[in-house]
Amino acid sequence: MFQICSSGFSIFSIAALHIAIVASIIIIRTKNVEDPKFIEKFGELIEGQNVHRKTGKYWTVITLLRQSMLCVTLVCLRNYPGIQIQILLIQSVAM
Repeated sequence: MFQICSSGFSIFSIAALHIAIVASIIIIRTKNVEDPKFIEKFGELIEGQNVHRKTGKYWTVITLLRQSMLCVTLVCLRNYPGIQIQILLIQSVAM
């Protein structure tokens, strides 16, 4: 029914994005985000966000997840624009 992504580059890009998401979650979860050493090393992950709330800590991860869902939708369903529009509409309303 649906055409599965066959491009090796697309699959590699999606896998690399998921690895980045998992690595970000592990780094944020295991470290104290208010520690100066953490800010010096990984400050870009939480720059300008309210780190006292979970959504602030994980905002970069949430953004990466949204982008990965967008990539998967656009690449894997490239022959089904109607389904793409529906999925992207639901995603934009839900998030």
